[in-house]
Amino acid sequence: MATEKFHFDIPGTKDKIIIPHFNTVKPGVVRKARKGGDLDVFFSVLEALADEKTLEVIDELSKDVFNDFSKQWQNAGDTSMGK
Repeated sequence: MATEKFHFDIPGTKDKIIIPHFNTVKPGVVRKARKGGDLDVFFSVLEALADEKTLEVIDELSKDVFNDFSKQWQNAGDTSMGK
């Protein structure tokens, strides 16, 4: 991994999301959300790694930008929900 954190430039703004890589989450976070499905696991990981300010920024992203962010974030750590 080239950097310790994932950087995502929000299109149309000068803002950036900086968050630890997806695959840095502790196994207990995934274990606790495992029965809820991929979406529950994804948001549990996101909430475990992002601070409140970052979560507020992510909450305001459009659907398309959020989808782009989530795909890039998972792929940057060579990790996806199925791995």
